[in-house]
Amino acid sequence: MVIVTEEETIKYSNIRLPSQLENVIPLSTSERLTSQVSTNIKGSKMTNKCLIGNDVVQTYDEKSYSYKLDDCYHVLSADCRPSVRPSVLGKVVDGKKYVKVYVKNS
Repeated sequence: MVIVTEEETIKYSNIRLPSQLENVIPLSTSERLTSQVSTNIKGSKMTNKCLIGNDVVQTYDEKSYSYKLDDCYHVLSADCRPSVRPSVLGKVVDGKKYVKVYVKNS
């Protein structure tokens, strides 16, 4: 590994890393850290958003499904861990989209 600054260039070699990082390293400064780690571990890119529109839902792992929202709230995203329970609900009424976001104790 080489670190270059205006003042100096530092070269590291034979860096020993824990075996748990075997599938995570190398990382690049040109891409978001969370995106790189999820790609290196999962083998596929994971985004931090899901999309809903035109009767299609695109999930965090960028898979698309045909799904039509109606005037009842539908669970769009949820985390079922007991310590954190965020969820996102959505509906469409007369072409207007409504979203509710719940977090623990709300």
